[in-house]
Amino acid sequence: MILVFSDLHLGSLRSNIRLEDIENIVNKIQPDTIIFNGDTIDCMVYEDFNDLKDELKKLGNCVFIRGNHDENVGEHDNVYYTINNKRIKIFHGHSYGSGLRFLDKISTKINEWILKYLKSDLQLFFRRILSKQFKEGRYIQYLYNQRCELIEEFEKLDYDVVISGHTHYPEHSKQQNFTYINVGNWKNYVTIDDESNITLHYIGSSND
Repeated sequence: MILVFSDLHLGSLRSNIRLEDIENIVNKIQPDTIIFNGDTIDCMVYEDFNDLKDELKKLGNCVFIRGNHDENVGEHDNVYYTINNKRIKIFHGHSYGSGLRFLDKISTKINEWILKYLKSDLQLFFRRILSKQFKEGRYIQYLYNQRCELIEEFEKLDYDVVISGHTHYPEHSKQQNFTYINVGNWKNYVTIDDESNITLHYIGSSND
C-alpha cells in the first residue's frame, strides 16, 4: 500500500492539519510507503523544517518530492512505480502553467502576515480582498493553464496514472490515455493498493 499526501503546508497558519492527524491516517492505512508530494513543509514561512521533516520520517518509509514551497525538504523531482502492470508517475506539478508563479510567494507572505498579526474580523476582510484580486481572476486562469499543459504532455507519454498536486484542487478524472489525479491539499490524501486500485480520500468524509 502506498499513501500519498500533497500540499500539507506544515508550519503555515493557513493549514489546519497537525502531525497527530497525519500519524492517525498512517496508523489507519498501514502503508508500506508514504509519499509526501511537495509543499509538505512551508519553508517560505517556517524555518525549522529539518526538525519537522525528522518527525515525519519517524512515521515509516517516507519519500519526499520537491514542491515550490519546500525545495529544501524534497529529495526527488518525481517518482515512478509499476503496480499490477500499471505505470504510475507522481510529482508535484508546479513546473507546469505559464505566468503568475512569482505571485505565489508574494501572496503566501501576505496571507501569513494577515493570519499572524490581525484580529479575526480584519483577517476575514483582508483575506477576502486577497482572494478576490488574486484567486478569482488571473490565478484561476494560471491553474487552468497548468492543468491543460500537464494533461496535454502526458497524453503523449506512456503512463497509465499521473498523480500531481500544487493546485490545491482535488481531482480524479479519466483522460483519453491515462487517469489523472490531483491530491488536492491537507484536506485530502490518496491510497494505491497492491492491485493498483487508487482512491482519493477526503479527510472527515463518511468513507474516510
